[in-house]
Amino acid sequence: AIEAALETGDFVAVENFEVGLHVDYIADLLEKMEGARAPIVLETHSGLVVKGALRHGFSAYKVEGGRARAVANLADDLLFRREYEYYQLLV
Repeated sequence: AIEAALETGDFVAVENFEVGLHVDYIADLLEKMEGARAPIVLETHSGLVVKGALRHGFSAYKVEGGRARAVANLADDLLFRREYEYYQLLV
């Protein structure tokens, strides 16, 4: 459905983007989205998705307390730093 929306939609919004998607498919979709003509909004709680989106030239924002702020470096955010610490446990 996401890929179809990229081809046919004037606007693509995906809530809980990473839920149920394999990490390889997340990476593939971000690559495909880079060339899409439609505006795309992804809602995620995953630093992995945010980092991938930033690598593909997307802008990232964190909404907190009713305000949005740009995210340029995940290390500046406590939630993403905590997620990264847990990923390090895997390696």
